[in-house]
Amino acid sequence: MLARVLPITLLLALLCAATSQAATLKVPVPAEGQVAVVVAKVPKKAKAKLVRAPAAVAVSGAARRGRLAIAVTRPRGTFGAGSVVVKVRAGKARGVRRFTAAATSGTAPRAACKTLGALLGRPLQTGSVAAGDLALVGGAVAARLCGKPAPGAAAGVLARL
Repeated sequence: MLARVLPITLLLALLCAATSQAATLKVPVPAEGQVAVVVAKVPKKAKAKLVRAPAAVAVSGAARRGRLAIAVTRPRGTFGAGSVVVKVRAGKARGVRRFTAAATSGTAPRAACKTLGALLGRPLQTGSVAAGDLALVGGAVAARLCGKPAPGAAAGVLARL
């Protein structure tokens, strides 16, 4: 009896481990008026899903074509502590780079700059920021990290954070 149960149990354990290939990324909540960004390489068909975030922060980002970008924005006058948890389905994240104050410092990898603005412009949780403003913040932060000029209205949106 034990000879039959043991191989079946081992097979089920291996099957569960193989099907649950998902990575969890934690992004720390930035200081007031700042934006924290995470950039990583993921498999081509990976998808990002927001699992947990404080109510006051705004989260934007996506995974597409082998690249993951997540931005966490904390407006001035809001309370939020801890971290934002994002689950990456269909694989693990490699080469994770974190920028805790992306609005003022940091340089993104050159390979990420091609799609960074489009990825950071997709809102996952708006918090107290309008979805249109959140897309502008994502484009402005992407331009700042890649060393390019910010879009026209982005300076006003970043000043209101």
